Amino acid sequence: MEFKINSKILEKLLAKIIPAVPSRTPMAILENFLFEIKDGLLTVSATDLEIALRSSLNVAAEKNIKMVIPARLLYDIVRSLEDTQVNFLVEGKGKIKITTDKGVYGLSYSPSEDFPEIAEVDAKLLKLAQVLNGKVVTNDFNLNKVAEFQGVPVLNINELANAIKPVLLPGEEMKVVVMKDGKEA
Repeated sequence: MEFKINSKILEKLLAKIIPAVPSRTPMAILENFLFEIKDGLLTVSATDLEIALRSSLNVAAEKNIKMVIPARLLYDIVRSLEDTQVNFLVEGKGKIKITTDKGVYGLSYSPSEDFPEIAEVDAKLLKLAQVLNGKVVTNDFNLNKVAEFQGVPVLNINELANAIKPVLLPGEEMKVVVMKDGKEA
């Protein structure tokens, strides 16, 4: 299986994902990128189990594949390249050959089964709200819009705060009642 990509485009994509790769972790699998090619779409993912980052771009590939590649090693190789075409050739027995104008690099890859599933938290939250016939309370604008689109009742805390603010014009008087004196005067 083979696919090709421009080095600068790949570097830009990997630069978005590398912050999610932990430098020290008890789970060695997290020090890798998850590469998934499905129907010509390359999706690169990384997680440290607290955050997950994912980015995609189109590539010319013959087959679908899912594999785990050493993140920092690949990122360092791609960063060192000038603007050139990078050819990835997935060989058998867990080997991948990366060919460029500068030379040939050999990397090992692992099957993707051990890479943790990256949960789609917002989607799961909305599904749970639908199943339980519940409401979502959030301050996330995007989640608010998706919930409205899917017909899930939602309360946006920012909208609530704005709705209960008193509307006063400059020069108007307002009566304030101190319910409890503060400790510092």
